[in-house]
Amino acid sequence: MRYVDENLTVYEDMVGLYKTFTTDAATLTAVIEDVVLRLNLSFDNLRAHCYDGASNMSGIHTGVQKRILGLQSKALYVHCRKLA
Repeated sequence: MRYVDENLTVYEDMVGLYKTFTTDAATLTAVIEDVVLRLNLSFDNLRAHCYDGASNMSGIHTGVQKRILGLQSKALYVHCRKLA
């Protein structure tokens, strides 16, 4: 999770690893929602999310990015990539 404080200092924290029995978009979105809830955070403050290019993550119709966009319309999806 990446966030900034009031001084615009950027922080990045790992919030955990989660085992799922399926990797469909609905299941992964539910895991993300659960983590946000457990951390007592709000989707109201979400402005971006970054995933790989797998269709279950980046799909524009039913992927995780589309489902998160339905929860927070200000959340910009960014395709992550390895920098050379």
